[in-house]
Amino acid sequence: MGMLDTLAPETLGTPSRIPIMVGHAGPALAAVPPITSPVFTGDGYVVSTAADLGRMLRLFARIDPAPSADVSRTVAAMEKPRFARRTPNGVDVDQGLGLGILSGTGFEVYKKNGNAAGTTSAVSYDPARKIAVVVGANGPQLRDAVNKSGCDVLKAIAKRRGAAFDAAFDGVCTTAF
Repeated sequence: MGMLDTLAPETLGTPSRIPIMVGHAGPALAAVPPITSPVFTGDGYVVSTAADLGRMLRLFARIDPAPSADVSRTVAAMEKPRFARRTPNGVDVDQGLGLGILSGTGFEVYKKNGNAAGTTSAVSYDPARKIAVVVGANGPQLRDAVNKSGCDVLKAIAKRRGAAFDAAFDGVCTTAF
């Protein structure tokens, strides 16, 4: 995929060999270094640059073709529903490999969000509309705002392209997982 600056956190090194967003946490919002323990790698925790995230989004949105059959199979495996569940706020979602799958009338959006080392991020994409969004902030307490912002940007792009989401999408998209 050409993502040469996306690393497992334990391979990051000190100082970092790539430019990364520094997290902030605690009452004084002190700078927090990235977590470099391999324990989080199994959950999909990676460190990346904006350029690499852009490459990933273009692939997920189907703007760029997958660079190999292996990458195509991997994305298909990630997007395959593994089981259904209901979130604490009552939204039904399917779970892919590391992705929540939000479905409704006329939409299927894939999503991942989370907090780590004083940062929060949300990735959402809709291959049918060829839209993908990543939003990040350097404060974990901003999780809900980042999550909502990602949904708002996704909706704005779809509307601008004449492919707006229905009203039910609002309540579903802001579901965190």
